[in-house]
Amino acid sequence: MRSIDVSRLMSVDHVVATDRFWTLVERAYLEVLKGTNHQVVPKLRNEIPERPAEEQVLLYHEEPLNVALDLMESEDRRRVIEPGPDQIEHYLTMARELGGHTS
Repeated sequence: MRSIDVSRLMSVDHVVATDRFWTLVERAYLEVLKGTNHQVVPKLRNEIPERPAEEQVLLYHEEPLNVALDLMESEDRRRVIEPGPDQIEHYLTMARELGGHTS
């Protein structure tokens, strides 16, 4: 009987989960919150591996919509964004379709 390398499977699952997380962040930013800076999510995603492990863990346990909200608010520090019921429903629908991450 052939053995399976569990660590390899876990790394594949990690990649899939990470991609799903960032897809939700990007779609929430662009589609739900109507963000216009198409580089902000990829930029953050590229920066994360360089950050301390604790910060990475905290980020990946955050709701993707909240990450998108933080990105929107960082573009204009004068405004606080509260998504409306329609935006939240749109986000939850996207998350379910992606088999996604929702708290």
